Amino acid sequence: MRPVLFKLFDYIPIFAYGMMIALGAGCGIYIAMRRSRDGGITQDRILDLGIFGVIWGVVGARTLHVLENFNGYFLSAQSGRHWYEAYFIWQGGLVFYGGAIGATLYIVVSLWRQGVGVRQALSIMDIGATLIPLGLAFGRMGCWFNGCCFGKQCNLAWGVAFPAQSNPFISQLRQKIISAGDLHSLPIHPSQMYSWAGGLLMFLVLGFIYRRRAFAGQIVGLWFILYALVRFGIEMTRGDSVAHAGPLRLSQTIAIGGVLVGIAVLIFCRRLGRERERPKPAPA
Repeated sequence: MRPVLFKLFDYIPIFAYGMMIALGAGCGIYIAMRRSRDGGITQDRILDLGIFGVIWGVVGARTLHVLENFNGYFLSAQSGRHWYEAYFIWQGGLVFYGGAIGATLYIVVSLWRQGVGVRQALSIMDIGATLIPLGLAFGRMGCWFNGCCFGKQCNLAWGVAFPAQSNPFISQLRQKIISAGDLHSLPIHPSQMYSWAGGLLMFLVLGFIYRRRAFAGQIVGLWFILYALVRFGIEMTRGDSVAHAGPLRLSQTIAIGGVLVGIAVLIFCRRLGRERERPKPAPA
């Protein structure tokens, strides 16, 4: 755990979480600009969508985090949080679903306003869908350094203990399973690393399929399904306190919807591709 990587000029703190987000965004935009050459899409368009998509993604990710922890920020005096900390994104607390929703809404609205056709818009979104998992991997590395998005207590050989005053330590202290004099938390699931590995795996799989995709929009649909399945499983190991929807965590409920959305996207885009492949009737 290392929330601050270093201090620039021994004064300006460079936060690990923000650095990982910036590196992920930079790598993603660079790869997207290279892949845009195959689809006949201008690099300027990709750059604009990438930069502003990241900004709106951060806004969406932070908004959903604050909504999930609304009581802690605004209603509960015992949480130790203050309302103005809702804006402290460098402390961690970006919900990936919110980021995906924010970035997707911006890109869809932007392409619609520019008059981009459905097929080209789907091709652009396919490029983005191959790179979202890479951003996830970088983001979860930031979570690892920051100590957020941590796992449940476990007795596995790869369980990790976080130092005193870290988020996992404070959580276990509140549960009264450790004491204030302890030097570290009890071993927990490295949920951040599970997400990191899942992100890299999805990045490789979707990148492989992208070169062989059968129709525009296929990668978008597959991303919805793959991410939802990965997230649903990883949520079972998470130990941070977030909102629930019935017996499931909110993210698991959203994941179920994500699978359904992914299937719907695949069906719609496949039918759209078939309609475009049908030969036009010869004039009489």
